[in-house]
Amino acid sequence: MTQKSEWPDFFPDGVPPENAIPAAGKAFRIVASIPPTDSDFLSNVEKYPDRSYGENLWMACGLSFHRQLECSKRTRKRFPALRKCRIALGILKPEHGVQLETGNRKFPSHFTVWKRQDALIQPDFAVDGEENGLSTS
Repeated sequence: MTQKSEWPDFFPDGVPPENAIPAAGKAFRIVASIPPTDSDFLSNVEKYPDRSYGENLWMACGLSFHRQLECSKRTRKRFPALRKCRIALGILKPEHGVQLETGNRKFPSHFTVWKRQDALIQPDFAVDGEENGLSTS
């Protein structure tokens, strides 16, 4: 009897990264609607499987989140396809997956979460982050 992997089949070797830690804490996620749906928590590899991700495949297998509302707002403003999207606030838990800080100077609070096989994150992100204006600093 084979045991089902805790990670999705599309993850290549080395994903998630060894230095990733259990997912935890308040986070903001850009979503299509509040409350979000399962499709708001699909990685780019799942949404766009025919794209070539090159050396960024490891990040494209994960989900983008921010610790600060302002970083989510800046990201939404920067990408035209995201401008009509909403920002959900929720709590990440170890059962969701693992996380790694992947921010830069422009988006310092960005981090990536690699979702465990069959993990449901969406129920924990039903709060409108902008209406509640909660700080996660």
